[in-house]
Amino acid sequence: NTASVYNILYRTHVAPELGKHTISSITLTDIKKFYIGLAEEEKLKGSSIRVIYAFFNQLLDSAKDDYLLANNPSQKAFREISRIIEKSSPKNALTKEEESAFFKFISESKVYSKWQNLFLFLVGTGLRAGEAFALTWDDIDFENGTISVNKTSKYYKGISEEGFSFHCSPPKTKSSIRSVPMSNSVKEILAYEKRKQADSKIDCNGLCFPSRNNHPINVTSVDKTLINIVNKYNESPEAKESGVFLPHFSVHTFRHTFATRMFESGVDPRITQAILGHSSINMTMNVYTDISQELRQKGMSELDKHLAEFTPKFTPIEA
Repeated sequence: NTASVYNILYRTHVAPELGKHTISSITLTDIKKFYIGLAEEEKLKGSSIRVIYAFFNQLLDSAKDDYLLANNPSQKAFREISRIIEKSSPKNALTKEEESAFFKFISESKVYSKWQNLFLFLVGTGLRAGEAFALTWDDIDFENGTISVNKTSKYYKGISEEGFSFHCSPPKTKSSIRSVPMSNSVKEILAYEKRKQADSKIDCNGLCFPSRNNHPINVTSVDKTLINIVNKYNESPEAKESGVFLPHFSVHTFRHTFATRMFESGVDPRITQAILGHSSINMTMNVYTDISQELRQKGMSELDKHLAEFTPKFTPIEA
């Protein structure tokens, strides 16, 4: 999976700009121009630019180790233009108001209501999209209320020349293989989907959330659907009356939203780390980037109550 993604990103973004350079001739200015072009001209998201940086930086590190470069200019270039890249990054999590408006809108829509259970499942479990789309009924333990996450679905070009197709493979890291507890809401959603499939008597290849062709769902198609939903909602009377407008976001935003709701509910970050399948607690904490002003004020109010117990009562100073 990783090699396929890196090949596509290299051919699409790196080769046209830097591919004709010899490694020894690449300068800091060249790489700054390259990263800025990805953000401002190609309009790539910050997350995509970081993936490109990850493998391109490794490539130049290897060149340095082989004495083809005195230094790796990629790291310094990326640090210096990181602010530009961050501006191109999407919002990490939906606020409670945005989340409520989003689900109310699709639940009442004849066109988009069919997506409701899938989106509720994603925001209720924190699973990565590929993990959720690869789930089969063998992974669901209704009796113990757990979901076994042991594979992920990718849509990419395989080793053979058959073109692009779906492939299920083990998760990238050991920490991603995990057991996720089900809330009552998630359990009801899965039970409903299983009954619906049984009633339809259609072979869905054992998938919990199959596509119309009974294959794993393509993440790209879901992201396109989300763009349409956000556009329709923001043009609706509901948005204008409430004053709550939705930002454009991807399917991965549901994972960040789950993590943020857990944080707001006071759940121990180590528990959230285990549910998300993060390899380190730092990775989990980096997800919590959208802490609302209301939550910050609440935190200061709690601190104020604590300090009030032993803060002396000061006499007002006369003017």
